Amino acid sequence: MYDCFGKGDMDTIRREIFHPEVTWRMPGHHPLSATMRGVDEVLAFFQALFTAGIKVDNAHFGTLDDGTVIEKHVGHGMLDGKEFLFPTATSYGIKDGKIFDVQVHTGDQHTVNRYMWAVFQLKPIPDRLHMPAQVPPNVQLVLRMYDCFGKGDMDTIRNEIFDPEIVWRMPGHHPLSGDMTGVDEVLAFFGDLFRAGIVVDNVHFGLLDDGSVIEKHTGHGKIGDEEFVFPTATSYVIANGKIRSVQVHTGDQHTVDRYMWAVFKLRDIQHRLDRPNAKVWHYH
Repeated sequence: MYDCFGKGDMDTIRREIFHPEVTWRMPGHHPLSATMRGVDEVLAFFQALFTAGIKVDNAHFGTLDDGTVIEKHVGHGMLDGKEFLFPTATSYGIKDGKIFDVQVHTGDQHTVNRYMWAVFQLKPIPDRLHMPAQVPPNVQLVLRMYDCFGKGDMDTIRNEIFDPEIVWRMPGHHPLSGDMTGVDEVLAFFGDLFRAGIVVDNVHFGLLDDGSVIEKHTGHGKIGDEEFVFPTATSYVIANGKIRSVQVHTGDQHTVDRYMWAVFKLRDIQHRLDRPNAKVWHYH
C-alpha cells in the first residue's frame, strides 16, 4: 500500500489492497479527523493527507497475535520555518487478504491538531455560506461575530458586536450550561467552548419576522473512537445594532451533556468547596 501510495498508483490500492468496506479512523479535532468509510472516502482522505506536506521516516512494521499489522513511524511537518514531529502508530486489520480496518494512534494529538488547522485553514464564515447578494444587517452582524471569533479578535466582539448587557443561554446539565450575563462571562464561555474541540459544518443563517437571526449548524466532537454529532440552532436577538440575547437550542441534549462531562472533568470535592460562591462548575 505504501509503495503504491508513493507512486500515486491509486488504481492498484483500490482494486487489490483495500477491502471495499474499508474503514480508516483518524483521531483528533482537526479538518482531517474522522472515520472514513469505503474506498472512495479513504482515497480522498489520502489526497488531503498528501497536501498536508507530512514526510515520514523511522518506519517499522510488526504483527500482533491476532494477525493485525502495526506500523510505527515519525511524521515531520514544516510551517514557517518551524518543524513539527508526529510520533504515530497505525494498526491494520486484514480481512480476506485486504486492508479492512485502520486505526491511527497519535503520540501528540495536540501538535497534530495545531498543525492540521494551520495547514487547512478554514475560510471565514461568510465565504463558507451560499448567502444571497443582499444580506440583512442583523445577519451581517452575526456573521461578523463568527468571523472575529475565528480570528481571535475579541476586542471587536466586545466593543462593536456585543451589547454590554448581553445574555447567552446554553441549555443542558453540563459544565458549560447556564446563563452567561455580560460581555466578560460570554467571552469566558467562548474560551471554554473553544477548548471543547467541537468542529462545526453545515452552517445556515436566516432572519425571522421579528428581526431575530437564526443560525443552524451541525457540531462534531470526538472522544477516543466515539464520534459525537450535535444538531444545533441558535437564535440571536439584536438591539441597537448589537447582539443583546442569545439562546442555544440543541437537537440532542443528552449527547451534548455526555460529551461535555467527558471533556470537562469535575475537580475533587475539596477544590469545589474552596470556592463556595462560584457560579459555575469547576473542572480540569
